[in-house]
Amino acid sequence: MPAFAHPQVLWGLLLLFPLACLLWRASCRRRRLLRQWSAVPEVHCRSRLPSGWREWQSGLSLLAGFVLAVLGFASPMWHRVQWEPAWERVALGLLLDVSRSMDAPALPHAPELGSRLAVMKQAVQELLARLPPGVRIGVVAFAGVAVPLVPEPSADHQAVLAKVRRLDTDFIAHPGTDLAAALREGLALFVDDEAAAAKALVLLSDGDAAPTPALQAVLDTVSVPIFVLGLGTPQPVALPAASGSWPPRQRYASVTTRLNEPLLRLVAARSGGTYYPMRQQAHLTDVLRRLVAQQGMQVAKPVPRPRSVRHWLFLAASACLFAHLWPQRPRWRGPR
Repeated sequence: MPAFAHPQVLWGLLLLFPLACLLWRASCRRRRLLRQWSAVPEVHCRSRLPSGWREWQSGLSLLAGFVLAVLGFASPMWHRVQWEPAWERVALGLLLDVSRSMDAPALPHAPELGSRLAVMKQAVQELLARLPPGVRIGVVAFAGVAVPLVPEPSADHQAVLAKVRRLDTDFIAHPGTDLAAALREGLALFVDDEAAAAKALVLLSDGDAAPTPALQAVLDTVSVPIFVLGLGTPQPVALPAASGSWPPRQRYASVTTRLNEPLLRLVAARSGGTYYPMRQQAHLTDVLRRLVAQQGMQVAKPVPRPRSVRHWLFLAASACLFAHLWPQRPRWRGPR
């Protein structure tokens, strides 16, 4: 059965019966006028009434074109099921830093790259695009506190990406960079996930924080590898003023931020993962793909592929309208 993208348009079919009545009334009136006209002696000898079959054909063509046009605007979709390979038993948790330091430029000498936050969103988009289907993704956003953005890992990568794109540095009002809270929430993504044989955390941050006893305690109990992508440069960079300040885009030299590589390397090493600088983002994606291929299980899943047929309906409606507007040839009586 076809599904309609805009089913509310189908209410327009209620106009079919009134339109048919109007066409029938107009046809009767036209034939009555032609009958009166052909009754004139000078006209009757030369003309006769048009074919009733031709009038019925014209009216039916108009009604059929109306129905086909309404169906076309409703956008019927035929779903064709295709079997595609997918990977199961793999779950990844993305830990995304949305603290104020992520507003700083990723590379001071290359401002066209944008802020660290923009580079992080682009990295997540490329990562989700290259991961095979079926891999379930959970997301945690953190600053001074950690907030689960996708608390249950999902295989719908487009839905995950849509949530990540809405992130900004105002998403969490609590300032700071609490890596310990981020790791705890990341590990909580896998608490009830017993089906996943391969689990890993991916931390995307500038690590602009100090090591704390809480972070050391979490690293002592971590049971999954943490792959870290460092964003920014080790050189101090002036932090942009908050939005709404005056003058706009004002920078204060006393407020700086930098990439804390030693801390991020410590997080990766203590968990059995690997640290990658920003320029080696492709290597991180390759490592995750190998992890999926080695520890995941490939299965075939049915994937519905919707196919729209609205263009064929519009083409048929145009043909019906053309048949309705096709001029009738005059029917003259032959000479007596």
